[in-house]
Amino acid sequence: MFVTDERGGGVVPPGSSCTPGIENPYGNGGAHAFDISDPTNINYATTPGGARSVYISDAVVPASTFCDIHVIEQIPGEQRFIAAYYTQGIKIVDYFVDADGHLTFEERSSFTLPDANTWAAEDFKTQTNADGTKTYFIAVDDIHRGIDVVSWRGEPNPMGAEPRPAGRYCCSCWLPATGAGSADGSSTPPDPVTRVAAVRSGPWPVVTRSRWRAWPGSGSDPG
Repeated sequence: MFVTDERGGGVVPPGSSCTPGIENPYGNGGAHAFDISDPTNINYATTPGGARSVYISDAVVPASTFCDIHVIEQIPGEQRFIAAYYTQGIKIVDYFVDADGHLTFEERSSFTLPDANTWAAEDFKTQTNADGTKTYFIAVDDIHRGIDVVSWRGEPNPMGAEPRPAGRYCCSCWLPATGAGSADGSSTPPDPVTRVAAVRSGPWPVVTRSRWRAWPGSGSDPG
């Protein structure tokens, strides 16, 4: 069972921070994993090293507050959830459970639209691609922006999957959900590696984790 903790939201408590790249001994709120296999004895799930299994993302853009996790949405049939992270945007998070029941998290991608204050992000459609990747169409409910629709493409993480070797990713990319073959209107992306396109005109989104680069977009607003 996953439980989210909004430490760092609303009024920032001592020790939490929305400043990127600083040493933070206390941390902000995150997703906590619990073992509920025995309802009479619920405990934290633990990592292989014995620590509590907790996912906390780094701050990626400066903010005065609201830089913690909020709503998470489990992807059906996968060891993956989408996390809304207020000013820090959208996170794609995989988790893995080993033979001894230890649970680890791995952040696959982080995507922050301009002026984001993301309340919830939910996939409403999943498309399987010919190369084995999946495209996840995501409705993003944002306090400042309203509703954005984006898509993310990457390798699936099915139930029972084992952790991937470091750096092994295929075709992970964010795109505006316009249905076009690519953001610039062409049918073939300029590079098979990771890329990103803005879904609105204006500043580029902030994207971290994995080998991302800016991919010039149409600047159109999908709705």
